[in-house]
Amino acid sequence: MIDYAKLATATLSFVKKHWKVLLIILLAVVVFAKMRGDYSSLVDTFETAKESHQEQIDRMSDIHEQELLARDKILEEYAARLVEVELKFVEDKAALAASYKEKREIYINTFGKDGLKNEIESYFGIDYVPPS
Repeated sequence: MIDYAKLATATLSFVKKHWKVLLIILLAVVVFAKMRGDYSSLVDTFETAKESHQEQIDRMSDIHEQELLARDKILEEYAARLVEVELKFVEDKAALAASYKEKREIYINTFGKDGLKNEIESYFGIDYVPPS
């Protein structure tokens, strides 16, 4: 049988004799356990941050894609509107030229070829000098 009293006495004497070494070993084990815990916590934090950053990148990619589609749509609308404005400009320019021609003919018919010149000279009080 095991004599527990002798074992306790021997253990106590061993601990008294080597308490510094045992304390260093115990502290080393505690420090190692703490470092492992900190390391696993750090790894978990890194993984969480990595997943968060990936989600942010995915969201930003979606937003960027939506903005590109919106920009393309706006550019298409702009191009269509520009064509409409150019066609309207050409129509208005042709209408203005026709109106100018009509008014010129009316003035020529009303005042005669030199009548308009005479009317302007009398209205503004100036003399017409033909180009030399």
